[in-house]
Amino acid sequence: MREFLIRNGERVVFIGDEITEARREEDPNGLGYGYVAIIAALCVAAHPERRIEFINRGVGGDRVVDLKKRWDEDVIKLDPDWVSISIGLNDAHNRVSGRLREAVPLDLFTSTYRELIERTLDETNAELILMEISVLGEDLGSEGNRVLSPYNEAIRRLAAEYDAILVPVNRAFRRAILSRPGFKWTVDGIHPNPFGHALIAMTWLKSLGFEI
Repeated sequence: MREFLIRNGERVVFIGDEITEARREEDPNGLGYGYVAIIAALCVAAHPERRIEFINRGVGGDRVVDLKKRWDEDVIKLDPDWVSISIGLNDAHNRVSGRLREAVPLDLFTSTYRELIERTLDETNAELILMEISVLGEDLGSEGNRVLSPYNEAIRRLAAEYDAILVPVNRAFRRAILSRPGFKWTVDGIHPNPFGHALIAMTWLKSLGFEI
């Protein structure tokens, strides 16, 4: 196991949609009640001496084009050491649910995501963490998951192109669903329940060398 990559005094910004947000406005610590809070709690407990700062900038319903509108305020101005991006759920889900005007086509998703990556690399000293999208339904053969697949492929290609850390969230969910049929990892087939959030957190931490 490699050493945990986040160093003393570093700032980690998580940005994304409702899965990242996880009711952060209701949390006195501003971290919410999902995977971000789990990651922060485990990191602080395991490495209190490192004084790592965690910031949650998830907003429910966001797509990659919405991230673009707030990238200055919620990423660049925070001068992060790490930026963890989790986006794409709503970009694809709006297509599946028939809200085509709100869906983000794959080419626009990819080009906008690339723009955000390049801005971050150009305007900050941050290292990048790109997270796969979890699932669109716990039936892995569903239309939602078929639609989701090329979005995850785009994220994997971007991570490879820019030498970013890739967090294999989709593959973790697929393994978990296949390993325990009938067990629920989400509240509605899309949004994680506590087990799903723990799975995301564990996958994120392992991807950064945190020993669990």
